[in-house]
Amino acid sequence: MKILSMTDIFQPDAYFASCHASTVAAVGGELVCAWFAGTGEGNDDVAIWLSRTENGVWSEPRKVADGGGLPCWNPVLLYNGGTLTLFYKVGRKIGTWSARRAVSYDGGRSFGEAHELVPGDAGGRGPVKNKCIELDDGGIAAPCSTETDGRWRCFCDVSYDGGATFARGEYVPGSEDVIQPTLWQADGVLHMLMRSRIGAIMHSYSLDRGKTWSPAERTEMPNNNSGIDLVQLHDGRLALAYNPVAGNWAARDPLSLAIGRDAGRSAPVFGKVYEIDRLAPGGDGSRELSYPAVIALGGETVCVTYTNRRKTIRCAVIEI
Repeated sequence: MKILSMTDIFQPDAYFASCHASTVAAVGGELVCAWFAGTGEGNDDVAIWLSRTENGVWSEPRKVADGGGLPCWNPVLLYNGGTLTLFYKVGRKIGTWSARRAVSYDGGRSFGEAHELVPGDAGGRGPVKNKCIELDDGGIAAPCSTETDGRWRCFCDVSYDGGATFARGEYVPGSEDVIQPTLWQADGVLHMLMRSRIGAIMHSYSLDRGKTWSPAERTEMPNNNSGIDLVQLHDGRLALAYNPVAGNWAARDPLSLAIGRDAGRSAPVFGKVYEIDRLAPGGDGSRELSYPAVIALGGETVCVTYTNRRKTIRCAVIEI
């Protein structure tokens, strides 16, 4: 692995006190990144902010969406056919938040008015943290989860109109301890890996493009009950960005990239693990390199954005 660049998108404390949960998309040869930020996660002033590169240099962050007095959460960008769609959640409680959708036709320089993704929904439809993927039949699959009454459950939404509307699939059976899945498809099988409360990443697969799922099964990959993300490269390899730490609410440091391969209906097999970033001992106590978002940039290059101590968003471009 070779790190080609590693950049903090903005200076800590220059725009807001806290930030988290980035998403990234490649648009016309440039990168667009969004995240939520404000005085602190869950506070009413937390909004969605965005920056984009111009000739490789990140622009000043700007606010692109707010919750009208309610906190915003977990933006997800989808670039599809010249349209950049921003999905995000709004609400004081995760269990009853709702999804909103705004569209840009100029690569994220401006967005139209945001609308509810599913009118009247409370609990969360559409992508919950990680990016959507295109299916083999042209549909768009969104990785989804809900958190209600202490039950964490994953499912998939599928769209055939570019992300404007979605049809809901069934919950993954066999676990109430999983959220925030990440998706890939190989040989007609749709897979998800899931964050969990049991110390390991969980796996499930679907043979009907996300309508139904196999029971969740534990993988050999550790999980600290924090976000993960995965991307499939052009050669079929899988690149998983995660904290290689086991335990419920365990440390969110270091951040690593595991390279693996699809294994049919079984959990993927990961071999080499490369460390992307690690915090130095000491500091301000906010030891967190977390919530990665990873996309393929072509060839053997990927881009990973992630939370750096809740103070800034860091972007690493990596050759693997």
